Amino acid sequence: MIKWTGKSTDKGWIRTVEAETYYKLLETLVDKGYIGDYIDSDSQLFHELAYVSPAVADLEDRLNDEHQVEQALEDLENFDWNRVFEKLTDQQFQTAIAGCTSQAYYQEFEVIE
Repeated sequence: MIKWTGKSTDKGWIRTVEAETYYKLLETLVDKGYIGDYIDSDSQLFHELAYVSPAVADLEDRLNDEHQVEQALEDLENFDWNRVFEKLTDQQFQTAIAGCTSQAYYQEFEVIE
């Protein structure tokens, strides 16, 4: 079990989420709106996933290339996120989540045995 606690800079916003895996933690945080959705190419999470996944990095590069953007937007709609997630380690999931600081600037992760 992973316990995530996120806090705003003024500590006025504090949320806790528990999940069985880092993947499920990521999905729960997205579902609750605590971090942006990875399918949104403007979200912090999309950008953070580009750091840990070559496939997302390639897509992000193409989205930023005016000559490839139309095809890249189509590819984004059909992107196989499962292919990305099955290759990520727990540390890579944690790194991507921790990079999403727009709401939860301070984050703590606790693995509960």
